[in-house]
Amino acid sequence: MSEMKIETKTANDGVLAQNLSRRGLLRYALPTALMMLLMSTYSVVDGLFAANFVGADALAAITLAYPLIMVLDGLGFMLGTGGVALVAKTLGSGDTARARGLFSFFVICCAVLGAALAAIGIPCLQPLLGLMGADAHLASMAAEYGVILLLAMPAGMLQGMFQECYSATGKPTAGLVFTLAAGTTNVVLDYVLMGPAELGIAGAAAATAAGQVVGGLLPIAFFLSKRSGLLRLVKPCVDFRALGKASLNGLSEMVDSASSSIVTTIYNVQLLAYAGQEGIAAFAVVEYTLMVVTALEMGYIMGISPMISYKHGANDRAGLKSLFAKNMQIIGVMNVVFTVLTLVLSPHIVALFAHGDAELANLATQALGVYAFAFLLIGFNFFGSVLFTALNNGLVSGAISFFRTLICESAFVLALPAALGVWGIWLSAPCAEVVAFALTAACVIGLRKRYGYW
Repeated sequence: MSEMKIETKTANDGVLAQNLSRRGLLRYALPTALMMLLMSTYSVVDGLFAANFVGADALAAITLAYPLIMVLDGLGFMLGTGGVALVAKTLGSGDTARARGLFSFFVICCAVLGAALAAIGIPCLQPLLGLMGADAHLASMAAEYGVILLLAMPAGMLQGMFQECYSATGKPTAGLVFTLAAGTTNVVLDYVLMGPAELGIAGAAAATAAGQVVGGLLPIAFFLSKRSGLLRLVKPCVDFRALGKASLNGLSEMVDSASSSIVTTIYNVQLLAYAGQEGIAAFAVVEYTLMVVTALEMGYIMGISPMISYKHGANDRAGLKSLFAKNMQIIGVMNVVFTVLTLVLSPHIVALFAHGDAELANLATQALGVYAFAFLLIGFNFFGSVLFTALNNGLVSGAISFFRTLICESAFVLALPAALGVWGIWLSAPCAEVVAFALTAACVIGLRKRYGYW
């Protein structure tokens, strides 16, 4: 028995157990960051092709529908991040068999939940769009887009879950390959279905759904094989207590996704009131830029989060301190770089979507010029939330996410426009990040001795 225990432990002592340099961390997390970036291309490419092939109405319709879908997709990320943190901690303790069984159980639960949410969401979509204040034409277009994505919800949620698992299994490059295949499928079909086929916004949705099927179902074969590394699909370990713990631990990611969607809906309602349909289209440009920045920052953070969980499970406090310090330095540099790039490149970003629409171009340029300053702190707030998820403290992680988006940003976007008009809408995100950073810093400092990362 002792020999088996030693063999199991040795098998687990791979990259997750190492103390990598800054360059090593960037190299290890790069596939996950690129994977997240490609994932973000779904809606970005939909919007880009829709704006150029269909028009500003289609861009506004996608912007209205997508947040509602993301509320449900957030449950997949919840099981992914919370489950992977628990699984990686179990790997760190040396129990590979249980880690694989729990992983398999979480995958099954994710697929079943996706199917159930699709059945509930389809009949509710059109009424929700009407409540948001969209006129009949815009609501009809948004519903056409949303229903197709809901039909693909099980695959979409599995894709979100698997996205969190490739780093934990020691195969982040495999995730990049699957995501590249899914992204290529989406881009090619966007052009074919909205261009030559002239299917309009339904073509955009079908292309995204096809990409989710590729990214969510093909990896099942990978995780059934022995080439999948530490994690693979085996006979599930049916443990509803562990499922509850994983769901609670991943609550912050679900809260973040759901809250972001709710806040985006509030933005849309305010923009309809203060800037009309052109305002929503301008905000879409901001959202797509945010998706790219978020994908790269969150991709890096999610890429290294299994290392945090592993070292926590192995009680490697020295390694945890080193990892924390390096991550703070890397994220600080990323924050500055993304802020500067957004400010410098904003005219070119806007030109991709404006397509000769002067009003849209002016509004979008104005919005990006203000919103870019939120990127100075956004990475630290992301890291604070993911840090506590990785440490299996879902309550603190969820509190940071909930406060940052649903409380801070929604409060600012509701209050500031009354005094500053549309400028107040663009200022809401930077103001929210400043306030949220104060809470994140308080949690990180206050709990440093308990977990030993500082």
